[in-house]
Amino acid sequence: LKSLYEKTEGNPLFVSEVARMLQQERNNLTGNQWVVEIPEGIQEAIGRRLNQLSEPCNDLLALAAVIGRKFNLQVLNKLVPDAEQLGLLEALEEAVNRGIIEERQSALAEFQFCHVLIRDILYEELSLAKKILLHKRVADTLVELRNEGSEYPAGEIARHYYQALQGGQGVKAVDYALEAARHAEKIAAFDEAIGYYELALDVISVDEGHFLERRPRIYFDIAMCKHALGIATQESLEAYYQCIEVAREQKDYKVFADAACRIVYVGRAFRRSRESLQTIEEALSYLDDDDLATRANTLAHYSMALSFNNRRREAERIAKQAVEVAVESGDATAHSNALCMALLVLRGRPEKLSERIRLGEHALALSRENDAPSQDSLEWLILSYQEKGDMERVRELIADLEIAVSRSLRFKSRYFVVGAEACMALFEGRWKHAEPLIEEAGELGVGKLDGGAEGVFGAQMFLLNRELGRLPMIRPALEKMLESESAIWKPGLLATFVDLGLADEATEIFDELVADNFRGVAEDELYQICLVYLIEACFELDRKELASTLYQRLVPYSGQMVSHPTAVCYGPADLYLGMLASQMNHFDEAETLFNKAMALCEKSAPNMWQAHIQYRHAQVLKRHHHSGGKSGFEELIGGARKSARSLDMVNLLAKLDQLERADSLANQKQSVGLTRRELQVLQLIAQGKSNKHIASELNRSLATVATHVRSILSKTHTANRTEAAAFATEHSLCDKPTRH
Repeated sequence: LKSLYEKTEGNPLFVSEVARMLQQERNNLTGNQWVVEIPEGIQEAIGRRLNQLSEPCNDLLALAAVIGRKFNLQVLNKLVPDAEQLGLLEALEEAVNRGIIEERQSALAEFQFCHVLIRDILYEELSLAKKILLHKRVADTLVELRNEGSEYPAGEIARHYYQALQGGQGVKAVDYALEAARHAEKIAAFDEAIGYYELALDVISVDEGHFLERRPRIYFDIAMCKHALGIATQESLEAYYQCIEVAREQKDYKVFADAACRIVYVGRAFRRSRESLQTIEEALSYLDDDDLATRANTLAHYSMALSFNNRRREAERIAKQAVEVAVESGDATAHSNALCMALLVLRGRPEKLSERIRLGEHALALSRENDAPSQDSLEWLILSYQEKGDMERVRELIADLEIAVSRSLRFKSRYFVVGAEACMALFEGRWKHAEPLIEEAGELGVGKLDGGAEGVFGAQMFLLNRELGRLPMIRPALEKMLESESAIWKPGLLATFVDLGLADEATEIFDELVADNFRGVAEDELYQICLVYLIEACFELDRKELASTLYQRLVPYSGQMVSHPTAVCYGPADLYLGMLASQMNHFDEAETLFNKAMALCEKSAPNMWQAHIQYRHAQVLKRHHHSGGKSGFEELIGGARKSARSLDMVNLLAKLDQLERADSLANQKQSVGLTRRELQVLQLIAQGKSNKHIASELNRSLATVATHVRSILSKTHTANRTEAAAFATEHSLCDKPTRH
């Protein structure tokens, strides 16, 4: 349909005629596209109109058809001899009056054919030799005009030299095609750039002898454009490997190394990290010792490849070596890149956070001093400062990244900056701002990046839905993903079940994840998130036997924020450590940890985690029988409620109500004066059970049960078992069974 519209421009007569022809020639296919030829009837109709024109007018229009659908007087004047200038204007006027061409509003006296089919018919009537000659003349004219100061795009010149290829214009066609491609890259028109690079490759395929040395770099540039455009990662990966094959064949080891560096990241998304490592090791074996900048860059990426293959100690050693070689090279870009890679190798090492920030700030300073791209250093610094909890610096860096992205138009950086803004909006509880940002980031990244965009979108939407009380609505979707995809969603489903009070379902997933020394918990980029959800489950399900193990796994992150690599901040690690410490009966330590968590959050106030810390702290106070006094519990509840209301945290407000009701119920039970055993007996009485059944269930003698019953009747001022059961119901002394 697109080809049909381009050929007919929607003209009903032309559409119907071409459609009739296509219906008759259904087998006229090339790939998946119809070959739309001009039907004889239309050719004859247009031919009759052209035959009414003078010969000079037809000659001029044939020349204009070679220029294209649009043409201008400046180019025509250069192409037509001086002696024919007067005739040129007369021919143009004749064509306008006959409705063959029309004048356009332009500073260059621009014209265009009234219909693209008119131009096509004029062009197709030219012989091949004449086409080659005229395309060369047009291209040379455009170059001449450019040299005189006029602005004609390199892509247009490249296309004309390409059409004149059989006339020996290959060198010029390649040169201008590459110029056009690089200009398109600069303005982020990556699709257009790929087209020009492929045009250059077409020229090279015809005249390999002159251009073979250019092929590796062109293949690399195509792969980079596909990657920058966000085309499916598999296609990007294949493009890089094609580049590597060509570079190996041509012995262009610099391009080989550049491509090997790029596949370190792309290959990881397709579980090809081992293959990527082997390729970059091969690249290092080819490099000249004198090319220090390339060696530094390759070593830096080699360190990442080692890290992706769980060879962390070697990775850190090679990263340090890369920085040393970069310094020796004197190349600021290589130095900045090596510093960023060294930072990346240390990701996931909480004890190395300060060093990561130092490396990132150094890389950023180098980029700025040398007016080089700074997006990579900005991105990794944002994530590092987020872990540190310095959200003021995070906001500054996001603003800097927005400026850098607006200048470079790099696709991945555009995606990152939107995702970072969504992360900050979630942290600050700005839900109305967060949701459209999350959706925008999803549209930019899902299905287009190296992998991970789906996880980022899922993590951000989960947190948003959880805070807004929407988990019951998304539970079916989570369960479906768990069935059809992978175990990566299990922690999220665990958190959902815990939040909804579905203890049996939560216990099943919890036991599965912690079995065989936490076999179900991968120590990857999502490790901290999984720990957070496990700790919440451990606390709510009262699985005290695992509190110490989980504490040891999270304690290295004390004093820092727990973060998804690029999506969500889950608040201070000390919040979760405080919950675990309380389960281990280390109440004083729990108090200290909650206070540390609050202090970290207050540096970036206001934010959603202050209310969560107060809520969890209040929970611990209740479990420890209001240690320190009831006033502390009430103060925490009041503070949490005030913050939650200001941010419209629907889910947390419901939890606060539930906690207050539970505390009130406990107070009622205590005010009656019944012991824990007497409450158990009263609950069984309310269920209609006899003393014999109660004795059996509680494993006590009949005499002991009878004593408990007499005490209950006395304390509740009731005359018999029926009145005691009614009293229990009236005063909410019977725990309701948990709904699963």
